Amino acid sequence: MEDPQAIRVLVTDDSAFTRALISDCLSGCPDIEIAGVARNGEEALLKVRRLLPDVVTLDVEMPLLNGIETLDRLMKETPLPVIMLSSLTTRGAETTIRCLEIGAFDFIEKPAKSNGNDLETFRRCLIEKVRSAGRSRLLRRMQAKSRPVQETRQKAEESFVPSRIRPDIVLVAASTGGPRALSRVLADLPKDFPCPILIVQHMPKGFTGPFAGRLDQVSPLRVLEAYEGFQPAPGTAALAPGDSHLLLKGTKEKLVCCLSETAPVNSVRPSADVLFQSAARIDGLYPAAVILTGMGRDGTEGARVLKKLNGVIFAEAEESATVYGMPRCAREAGVVDRMIPLEQIAAELIRLAGAEKPLA
Repeated sequence: MEDPQAIRVLVTDDSAFTRALISDCLSGCPDIEIAGVARNGEEALLKVRRLLPDVVTLDVEMPLLNGIETLDRLMKETPLPVIMLSSLTTRGAETTIRCLEIGAFDFIEKPAKSNGNDLETFRRCLIEKVRSAGRSRLLRRMQAKSRPVQETRQKAEESFVPSRIRPDIVLVAASTGGPRALSRVLADLPKDFPCPILIVQHMPKGFTGPFAGRLDQVSPLRVLEAYEGFQPAPGTAALAPGDSHLLLKGTKEKLVCCLSETAPVNSVRPSADVLFQSAARIDGLYPAAVILTGMGRDGTEGARVLKKLNGVIFAEAEESATVYGMPRCAREAGVVDRMIPLEQIAAELIRLAGAEKPLA
């Protein structure tokens, strides 16, 4: 008997092996049901309309109709959460980043067929992402796009008076839904934004470089992948490389980025907690931190440390977050100064960065 509460998944891939692998990974979960399989994008579009799944897995590279084309039509015709399956190639990474911008919920790397450890990691990650997609508010929000917008959106609270010193640096944490959120925030900042920006986006090695390149195209700022010895500067934003923690060292007057491959924190590497806590160790540095959409609680403990040093903490409001996990944890921990809808975050950062230093 089918569970009416189960997350129904349509598996789409031109490879019979991959279709079977994904189906096997998911079919053992009592809260997940395989609604059907599709061999290409055209078949997926037909089956989405007929089967009405909750989540679709979609191969990035397929014949007839590729991943980008299929996703674009899905978002326009029958929007729902889509998890992309990507190969770890330059082309695969670039296409995946584009899919995330179009509206894909998340992505996962295809595993090596012969590596048992990779297969088990893939299985656990796939289940987590499908559950997150199925339980997110994304589906309802996407379906509501075709209806008139109601003026029920919570406006950001009246700005607190920025009587504190202007921040020296902005630190950003993001995970699931982060690529779209970061694109929006960075695109709205001016090229002369006075604070350097460091970003932790949970993303595997090989994907952060192309993502930084894409952000550089859409933002007036110079955006790049951080490297050992990089010195943050106004008008720049640097992204933590996949599979490496990003830390700040040096002095307030001369900040230097360092990379570390120490153990994951909060099950992720890079970790926002690692970056935030490293910033807190620099004497006299006054940071602002922003916690965007994402699963888990990364950023909360680091924000707690920054808060003790009078740092300003913003978090994305529930109404705009693809996954209200990281922002919620920070808010419940009592470390957030303001919850802000995504489209207002850049303006708030501009306002904060322009705050005058109080008179001595």
